Amino acid sequence: MLGLVTAAVVLAAPSIASAAIIHVTNLNDSGPHSLRQAIASAPPGSTITVPAGTIKLTSGQLVVNKKLEIDGAGAAATTISGNDASRVFSLTGAPAVKITKLAIVHGRLAQPGAALTGAAALIDAASSLTLDTVRVTNNSVDVSADATHTAGTVQGGVFYNLG
Repeated sequence: MLGLVTAAVVLAAPSIASAAIIHVTNLNDSGPHSLRQAIASAPPGSTITVPAGTIKLTSGQLVVNKKLEIDGAGAAATTISGNDASRVFSLTGAPAVKITKLAIVHGRLAQPGAALTGAAALIDAASSLTLDTVRVTNNSVDVSADATHTAGTVQGGVFYNLG
């Protein structure tokens, strides 16, 4: 009888996912083996490797909410683009994110009269971001006035750290 109880306890114990190395092979915005899917499914502490090429975001920013390393093939070879339509990265509750050897480009936020922050990355108070050999270009925040709005405010146009 003791053997059955022990077996039941072992089966009921939660599985603990360990860090992994995940290889992105799909340069589309989403889908199997894409960067977005890798970020969502990677266990905390994992390294995600991204091959040479350009990923154009078409469904909004990449949300990172756990410790991860995102490693490209080189700042001139791997590009993550906000496609001039969204912020590129949002770090929410991610204790430590490291991005290496890639380019973060064309992050864009635009809303007349708004208060906007961080076209390349928004980092909340619980998160930290380390960049190593990263090229950051052509990211912008536009809060210009229009016929019905006064000009807004920008804090941290490219990166904004709430902490």
